[in-house]
Amino acid sequence: MSAALTIMVALALWASPTPADLLPSSDTDEPNAQAREPKRKVQELIDDYLRRDPEMAEFFDNSAGYAVLPHVGKGGFIIGAAHGEGELIERGRGATGEANLTQVTYGLQFGGQDYSQIVFLETPVDVERFKSGDVELAANIGIVFVTLGAAATNDYQDGVAVFVHTNAGAMYEATLGGQGFDYNPY
Repeated sequence: MSAALTIMVALALWASPTPADLLPSSDTDEPNAQAREPKRKVQELIDDYLRRDPEMAEFFDNSAGYAVLPHVGKGGFIIGAAHGEGELIERGRGATGEANLTQVTYGLQFGGQDYSQIVFLETPVDVERFKSGDVELAANIGIVFVTLGAAATNDYQDGVAVFVHTNAGAMYEATLGGQGFDYNPY
């Protein structure tokens, strides 16, 4: 069992972002700035998702906020774990803080993967729920993979809509578990 845990941790660390991936994109990332620009990797991911599916602009334009996680590292063998770091962007306020994703799963699974994820929050109440740690994604929430036309098939469930895109690796799984989020304001 300890060998499996070692493999899982190694795979998760392999797919995790490096500090250079999360460097600020401009001088507007000062701690006391009124409206903060998203970090470089966060903005690149937003642009990439919009290139893949221009209809996603509706989610970006109409949501109260969204958590952007450019790299989530995931690995597992019976027990799995995932972790990713990104930012929460609120409408009219810009990037307001760091968003962290943690996931633990149990069941038939093997592999390692790096993926990106954007969690859209429908209303200001949903943004506050996210910030207080009250947003958790169960295994059965509708997660849509980003492809042309994907936005047309996704809708909010309990104030949350989720889009993901696999960056690298492969994960085979039939598991139970869920994702939790932490928020740290700037």
